[in-house]
Amino acid sequence: MVRKRCKLIKILASILCAGIFMSSFPSVVNSSFHPVLGGKRTITASVTLTAQDYNERKIGPPGGSVYLEDGTGVTIPEGALTKWVSVFIKRIKDLQSLPLGNRAAMPVEPISAYEFGASELDGKKINSLMFNKASTVILAYEDGERILEEKLRIFWRDLLDWRLSGGKVDKKKNIVTVRNVMHLSKFALFPIRFGLSADAYRPVRKIITPAYKDGINDEIEFENLDGKQFTIRIYDITGKRIRILSNNPVWDGTDDDGDIVESGVYIYQLKVEDKVISGVIAVAK
Repeated sequence: MVRKRCKLIKILASILCAGIFMSSFPSVVNSSFHPVLGGKRTITASVTLTAQDYNERKIGPPGGSVYLEDGTGVTIPEGALTKWVSVFIKRIKDLQSLPLGNRAAMPVEPISAYEFGASELDGKKINSLMFNKASTVILAYEDGERILEEKLRIFWRDLLDWRLSGGKVDKKKNIVTVRNVMHLSKFALFPIRFGLSADAYRPVRKIITPAYKDGINDEIEFENLDGKQFTIRIYDITGKRIRILSNNPVWDGTDDDGDIVESGVYIYQLKVEDKVISGVIAVAK
């Protein structure tokens, strides 16, 4: 009897230690006795991890989604991916570590922020996961006295700036939804500046290198177009039309046939609402 009690104490102690080790995660540890054949009793422990701050899921060509408990997540449609990858979402708790809003965002700390990323199935990190079709991203936020909910928009972070994706606010659910996402990144909620000038629509990048396909400077993206009807035309310096984009804010350096254009200077013309905005982009192979 003494031996059995000592053994039982050791098992319970190991479970307690496991619970202490897991205390940094939002988890619940349950233990229970289960009778087995021979009249002996065993102890089993079940650990349930909640998805409050992190979640991960394998998604491939059929499409799929991954979400946190607060409603933050991404839905990737069928055909957006050409291979299976592991997609994750991680809530960024230290908002003060992030740059303040700029460009179309008010110069304040983000209301909430999350890192969306991906890796190969063997664990190798993918620096920039691109989609063939627009995906939907939802960011959640908590109520606060200083939050102007109607002004909240989703922004993604590039190397230098917070870039506007847009979004629609649902005040009842405390979420903002955007449906034009073409890649994963760090996403954050900022109040937007209203009364945008023509420059607010222009792409940040002036030079792209689409032939490398390394996720760096592969494309340009026009901003502040979520929820708007627009057309983008790309011309070469002779005036020949190269590409037409309808309600697609991203040009990847290809023509209407899908071929990468030659190196050189190209002219873009964006028509949105009552504005016609022109500029130049350099393509380098």
